Amino acid sequence: MPERAAAVHPLLRLTGWWLPFVGAVTPLVVITTLVRPYVGQSAFFEVATMLALFVSALALAVGVWRPPLRPTVPIVLLLLLGVFIGLSLTASQSPLFSLKHLLLPFSGVVYFALIIGHPLRRAILNRLGLGLIAVGGLLAIYGILQYNGIEFLPFSEQVRKNRVIATIGHPNYLASVLGPIVFVTLGYVIERRTPAWILGGLLLVFVILTCILMAQTRGVWLGLVIGFLVLVLVTLRYCLKYRVGIHIIRGFAVSGMLLIGGLTIMLFIFLPRLNEEFDLRERITAVYQIKSRLYYWRAAIDMARAKPWFGQGPAMFDPLFWIYALEQQKSELGPYYRDVIPAISETTPGHTHNEYLQVYAENGTLGLSALVAFLAFFIYFGYFAIMRQRQADRALQGAAMYGALLMILADAMFAFPWRLPVSLIVFIYVLAWHYDEIHSGADADQVALTESAGAPA
Repeated sequence: MPERAAAVHPLLRLTGWWLPFVGAVTPLVVITTLVRPYVGQSAFFEVATMLALFVSALALAVGVWRPPLRPTVPIVLLLLLGVFIGLSLTASQSPLFSLKHLLLPFSGVVYFALIIGHPLRRAILNRLGLGLIAVGGLLAIYGILQYNGIEFLPFSEQVRKNRVIATIGHPNYLASVLGPIVFVTLGYVIERRTPAWILGGLLLVFVILTCILMAQTRGVWLGLVIGFLVLVLVTLRYCLKYRVGIHIIRGFAVSGMLLIGGLTIMLFIFLPRLNEEFDLRERITAVYQIKSRLYYWRAAIDMARAKPWFGQGPAMFDPLFWIYALEQQKSELGPYYRDVIPAISETTPGHTHNEYLQVYAENGTLGLSALVAFLAFFIYFGYFAIMRQRQADRALQGAAMYGALLMILADAMFAFPWRLPVSLIVFIYVLAWHYDEIHSGADADQVALTESAGAPA
């Protein structure tokens, strides 16, 4: 999408700064009178996004903005997913309850649409990326301070029972935010390649990984490993295809050695200290927690089987959990999960701890199919957009962003990053970045084809 700054109306300039501002400031919104930080962050994000929508509607009404009307595949799939979620409302036992819990995902869709439809799309993505990197550093530093007993915010006891939470409220929530920011940071380091960015970026990655390690969260590490593996493989594939210069490979070697050195410091300095406070092996192989996750997943599958097409309705997994859990206890698998019941009997899980199974339970087979198709579009065409990119720095930044995408999708198998405001913003940023890369290339090809067709023979 061409961006002609001189032709942009002040209303669009306002939203061009407001959208990245909202993304960067949401993690810093903490209302300590609320039980959980994400409640206030969700409210801020929803209100701020609706304000951006109002300004955009005003720009449309006065004729200074014409959003692109061409329906693209991801937009069609997103609309189809919205239709299926709407139909799942009809299956909900409490439609108003389900509708209330759709405010955050609806705001996320609006936020995504405002970014990709903006004439300053790439500038917004650049500002938002820089903002997320800065906020990620602040969150990681604050998490490390919390681990060492330094706290600035009077969180409730329910929140403070976890040690490393930054402003997000839970170690797993924090990891779902910081994990993708590692790859966003590496993308900017690769694209800019100045000494300040290389040293500062790698230092920030080390600080973030240290914070995640201190948070004692497990699921995010699988995503990080997958993301790093994808980053390396896509980079090597691109370098071999275009025979990119040795300096890029040399830069990767230096960066790799610095990261390995940093991880070595973690292993020999931080891990021994951590081992004094908790059993690392017990944490990794905690049978109770693994069984509880399987218990939630099994309940979600049973809910989906009960209403296979449209599911139980948005946000209905938590209210219906114990109904299906008790039925599960009567099955032949009941004795296997018997020791889990006392530990979770006084609460509900809140979420399935697997985004895909939660969509399956709440929105049925149709909703899950639309979601998988939507994500598959970015996985498939995002890779080919990188391979098609002739600017090596931009392509290798794309490889890092592709690693971020795969990291988020892997994290969604064990957490719920799309149902929390800050991790949702990071996910939207990664999707919008790939959307810009995919469709900027397609738009350029279309322009070239049009000019070629109109050229005299």
